[in-house]
Amino acid sequence: TGITTPSEAREAYECGYDVIGLVFKHQSRRCITPESGAAIRQVLPANAHICALFANPSDDELLDIVRKVKPNSLQLDGNEASSRLTMLRHQTGAEIVKGIEVMDPSDLEKAAEYEKTANRIFFSVRRHPDRIVRDKINRFDWKLFRDLDLKIPWVLSGGLHAENVLSVVEQSQAKEINVCSGVEITPGRKSIDLIKEFYAITEFAKAA
Repeated sequence: TGITTPSEAREAYECGYDVIGLVFKHQSRRCITPESGAAIRQVLPANAHICALFANPSDDELLDIVRKVKPNSLQLDGNEASSRLTMLRHQTGAEIVKGIEVMDPSDLEKAAEYEKTANRIFFSVRRHPDRIVRDKINRFDWKLFRDLDLKIPWVLSGGLHAENVLSVVEQSQAKEINVCSGVEITPGRKSIDLIKEFYAITEFAKAA
């Protein structure tokens, strides 16, 4: 997630990544314009899967990006109601991913609300602003994800990088993962070498 340039997108696709995530959340340092998104789409093959990330977008903004970028899926990371997910799925024909921020194990329970309206849940484990709470998060029990009883697929994200991904996957039993900052030099600037390294490690784990 957080691809910002056509060259990054092309490298990630050619490396073998299943999804290219483009951020259209204004508060994000990785936010790109619809025009940049369209330029990225143009350098990718027609079968490349693009996921457009939003947080409480207006209908006009979201539909403008859908027209220009033609994403395969829409990830909604705000406080969008379940009914809006249904509306957008019918309106755009895109796969709908509901992003859920996890700062505490109890946040995992929020996923149940979207089982019937989303195609996939995207769990993003975040650092809490409160230091005491953050210390607990740093010791987050990834094994809690093993107990998820969801009827739809889910993705695990949050601080994954080449050094910890195998351990996190083993503990969580996640079938799908996302990487963002773990392959960056600075926020919004990806390292091609890190992109390749991360992919190689995850593919080695699949083959093992």
